[in-house]
Amino acid sequence: MKLKILLIVSSLLVFNGCFGPGDSSPAPNDSNSGQPSEELRSYDNNEIFLTFPSNWDVIQPADFTADVPDETLVVIRNNIKNENFTANVNVTKNELAEQTASIDYATQIINGEKNSLLEFKEISRNRINLPVGNRTFETYLIEFEAKLNPTDPALRFIQIAGVKNSTGYVVLGATSLQEQTSVVNSVSNTVKSFKIL
Repeated sequence: MKLKILLIVSSLLVFNGCFGPGDSSPAPNDSNSGQPSEELRSYDNNEIFLTFPSNWDVIQPADFTADVPDETLVVIRNNIKNENFTANVNVTKNELAEQTASIDYATQIINGEKNSLLEFKEISRNRINLPVGNRTFETYLIEFEAKLNPTDPALRFIQIAGVKNSTGYVVLGATSLQEQTSVVNSVSNTVKSFKIL
């Protein structure tokens, strides 16, 4: 489990390099969010769905380098690169040995991160209903800070994990602790838009 957790988190760190934009389609704005309107587009691969800022990059498996874990389905990355850390969201997929409830899978992932990451500090954990197909299942939306390596700066993470049949999915967003509030909100909104189809 520790290796899986490190693979999930490490795929976030791989994408501070330069990649071009990917394909996606426009999505409507959420006019009820209370935030300034931001043009969005969606990612839908017939397995997962999420919305994100239209000017962010989509990096798909065909564009991954060899150091990206095989479990990674997609990475959505801020188009404004940061020399220390570029905000991004990734989605990973893992085949599970047995079918498990989404909330139990989320708890396993969180516990693994607590034991695998350095200086783990949970900020919040809220029960949410995750859309899975034409149903919803209870899981956790968790926010935390942690380091991957002792010499790395701490990052802020937001995550949702869910299960469909015996396949586990994790959507994980990350920003630097000094990131602009608007970018932190974009990462948060992208993670919160996640659906398993």
